[in-house]
Amino acid sequence: MINRLFVVVLFLILTLPVNAQDEKFTLNGKTFLYIPYNKSKPLIDGKNSDEIWLDSLKFKLNKTKDLGPIPYYKTKVMVVADKRNLYFSFECFDPKMDKLTKGAIQKDDDKVFKEDYILLKFSTHKKNKEDVVSVVVTANGIVRDSKGVDASWNCKDFKFAMNKTKKSWMVEMSIPIASILGKSTDKLKTGLLMNVIRYRPEKGWDEDETSSWSRIELGSPKEFSDFGCIYLQAYSAKPTGVSKSIIQNYYHKSLPALEIKVVDKNFVIDGDIEEQIKEGIKPVEFKMLDGKNKKKPLNRTQFWIMTTKLEMIICIRNHESSMDKLKAVKNIRDKINWADDINEVFINIGEGADNNYYQIAVDAEGTLFDGYKKDNGSWNGNEIKVGVKKSEKYWDVEIKIPFDNLDMSRISKNFKKPWRMNLSRVRPKHTDNEEVEETAWSPTSDTRSGVPSKFGFLFMEVINAKLPK
Repeated sequence: MINRLFVVVLFLILTLPVNAQDEKFTLNGKTFLYIPYNKSKPLIDGKNSDEIWLDSLKFKLNKTKDLGPIPYYKTKVMVVADKRNLYFSFECFDPKMDKLTKGAIQKDDDKVFKEDYILLKFSTHKKNKEDVVSVVVTANGIVRDSKGVDASWNCKDFKFAMNKTKKSWMVEMSIPIASILGKSTDKLKTGLLMNVIRYRPEKGWDEDETSSWSRIELGSPKEFSDFGCIYLQAYSAKPTGVSKSIIQNYYHKSLPALEIKVVDKNFVIDGDIEEQIKEGIKPVEFKMLDGKNKKKPLNRTQFWIMTTKLEMIICIRNHESSMDKLKAVKNIRDKINWADDINEVFINIGEGADNNYYQIAVDAEGTLFDGYKKDNGSWNGNEIKVGVKKSEKYWDVEIKIPFDNLDMSRISKNFKKPWRMNLSRVRPKHTDNEEVEETAWSPTSDTRSGVPSKFGFLFMEVINAKLPK
């Protein structure tokens, strides 16, 4: 009788009207960035090694002056923001690190424009040059900040640090938003105009090169440029007309977060995930499990999550360079070999970080393990279905988890609240020259994937849970 009551409660919860709208946006051809929000602050030491950069937005300077060819000298950029500051990290590669130019010897010296430098430009009014805030940092650590043509203006509380290696010079910086906008942040809701520019002077036989994020107009890079636009998640800013599904970098309490939409469709669970991909939901990428290695995984893993009104659908694509060497056991329920090729899913109903989580694992042959941590893994989801499909370059996993297979009393108590989740992959050694590679959606800063305090957050439309803005 009690179980039937819970089924009724669950049905009522899942069929309540949801107010969230599927917002559609258009870009009108304008370059833009959506800057993720993170409460944590990076240590500004020039080393680009702080954990916050793992969750940053990453891009490269791929344009040159006058729409010339792709830049020869690579520049990597990372950016994240909180309510007070924009945080940037730059790595500028140069084969002639011993020939970095010098000229300026003090702050605000115009000679900086003859050196190797990074230039950030911000504006709220595209046609007003006097409104443009510029911050230059040279490879030798000289700063020039200005507003319009006024070089006596100072970017208050601006911080930066430098570091050099044999192959590149690096800059980390913290730019107070108030220094750009003043006290009013209302303008941030419609975006902030920005460009990022690197200048590399001639060094012997090679020519000078100016590279940028958004196109530079004719003339010097220190003059007016064709700004792109940035939108800060911290201020609920979003580009008008862009589908929310393309904005990947959501964070909640400094951990990855996803908004999960309801899909009105019945899926056949057979390992073929193309029908889910066609729903237009953007894939999310796995990172290295321990969170310490900033390199991309050698074996890429993507996942998609959606729900119907009665179940959660998880699709995982495991890219693989040696499909003929996959390791898995014969398909016997709960008899999985944890050293094989495996995907794991961890689900904790509600926003807690305790051990009351479900663990579901599937290997490359479709062997299913399901357990509930609190019951020492003895739980089985009677109607959980899995499918695995292999191709030449990847193996796909499809999992259906009916909500009424979970603890429905906890679901009802956590209505409108996020759930905690993590997904991970174990990719064992396939040859003697390889190492075991473990990856996850939310890095755990550990060698274990089942770390509840590091699970990400799911805000599911089906229970009216909304990501705070």
